[in-house]
Amino acid sequence: MKKHNMKIAISESQLDKILKDPDVIKEQAVGNNDQSLLQVLQNKINDTIDKKQKEMLDQTTINIVLEKGMVSVKIGEKTYPMQIMVKGVYATVIPPKSKVTFGGPPMSSLVPEIEKMAEYKNLLERHPEIKDQITSTNTVGTIYTDVQNQGTFKLTITRELFDRKDEKYAVPFGTEYPLGEFFERNRVVYKFKNGTFGTLESGGLMMDLSSVKLGFNVPIAPTKPATITVDTLVLQDMFNFNDDEFKNPDQVAQQIGTYVQEIKGYIQKYGQPFIDGYKSKNPMVLGYSSMDGDPNQKITGDYKPCAGAGSRQEYDMCLSRERSRKIAEELNKALPELGGAIKFKGMGETTKWGPGWTKEKPTIPEQTAPNRRYLVPSLIVVIKPGEKLQVQTEKPQVQNV
Repeated sequence: MKKHNMKIAISESQLDKILKDPDVIKEQAVGNNDQSLLQVLQNKINDTIDKKQKEMLDQTTINIVLEKGMVSVKIGEKTYPMQIMVKGVYATVIPPKSKVTFGGPPMSSLVPEIEKMAEYKNLLERHPEIKDQITSTNTVGTIYTDVQNQGTFKLTITRELFDRKDEKYAVPFGTEYPLGEFFERNRVVYKFKNGTFGTLESGGLMMDLSSVKLGFNVPIAPTKPATITVDTLVLQDMFNFNDDEFKNPDQVAQQIGTYVQEIKGYIQKYGQPFIDGYKSKNPMVLGYSSMDGDPNQKITGDYKPCAGAGSRQEYDMCLSRERSRKIAEELNKALPELGGAIKFKGMGETTKWGPGWTKEKPTIPEQTAPNRRYLVPSLIVVIKPGEKLQVQTEKPQVQNV
């Protein structure tokens, strides 16, 4: 966890150019007050992490694993293969100017201290997504080398320890050892069942632990599976008689808008994984018609797209389909992120939610209104943990020797 201070010198002419370049000054001035507050909050969180680095790193482990004859060093959930250098010595080499990252402990463990920060309180009112970013992500651990020297994780197998005193610190092979403690001691001694020992050490490596990069409207990949239930959208008796025009466009817009905002909220929070999960459920507007006369009655309805239907039942099927089409179009227009994923289907006449016409008990339209219903059924979307939305996560640049 030691860090090197590095000075980078530039010439006076370069400095003069930078100071006189209006684009540089303009770039520094860009950004509103919220962005400035966010940067201060980011720095304060990283200060807190620095102070508690060992304590936090101890929530992550380092271990040596043996799978299918391959020896590897495992840090958190990431595994780096080791290859034999000489008999009894295995190593993973990280080249100069390289770094590997791993998921550190949850940022949620910092919440009690973050909630005391004035910048957090200020931003939370306008940007509640900041809370989700902090509570739903892990810190980022970085192991890196300097510009000239490579770093190593080295495992040395011996029959006896060079210093017999180290035997009292030995842990059974396969034990997950706290990462913070490992970097403080820079070694962990394993004891094998046959009485031999393995000493894991690191060399030429530096360690840092930091917050994920906070931002406004940044989607988050959860660290645990997230099960999301999207509520059912229900619209009832909303069209003019024999038409696909809304009786009360403002009321319909409000009802559709509530559903749209729910979907947009999940898209904002989870990004593409939610979009893919939602689309995989084949969302669909189902349209139902009421039964207001003899289904087998031969009619010619006033709604032109369905005028060719032979019977009342066929006409109502067509009408329910065209009306559900209209609602699907409104939803897809309001949710372009879904790429037209919401389909439609006419279900025809029903008596599921209210009475229907019979010869014995004729009805009036007011009685059958509950059956003139259009809905998008409730959907359950599962977001699995993943790294594709995590900020500052890099593909490891590791060499095996």
